[in-house]
Formats: sequence, C-alpha cells, structure tokens
Amino acid sequence: MINSNWIIMTEQLPPIGQDVLVYCSNGMMRVWSRNDNINDAAFWETEYGYWAEKNKTIAWMDLPNPPKRKKV
Repeated sequence: MINSNWIIMTEQLPPIGQDVLVYCSNGMMRVWSRNDNINDAAFWETEYGYWAEKNKTIAWMDLPNPPKRKKV
C-alpha cells in the first residue's frame, strides 16, 4: 500500500534508493532518492545528479503508482 501522506523527516526517512516526492525548505517539491547517510546527514539526489542535505528537506511521501494502460 502506498502512503499518500507527507512524512516528516524527523519522524522517518525513506529507504535508501527509493524515489519519493520531497518537500524542501524553499517550498520546492522534487522527486529525489535518498542515496546515503553520512554523519547523520541524509543526502538526496535527482536523476540529473543534483543533491541536497537532510536539513534542507522537510517531508517526503511515496510516489503514486503509474497509470494502468489498456492493452490494444
């Protein structure tokens, strides 16, 4: 089951390598994956290699399932 609610970073972090929707302190929302946990700083990375530190992200949520396509 997919969680469609925001999860606060201080309460729980997503699994490493899982793409999630992240809400940042500057108000941006991005699809990022958590790729490491070094010195209590979780790092997030996009498919383009951009990243942010844990303290710049506020909350995360699972991505929705992709739409189901009808077979033609």
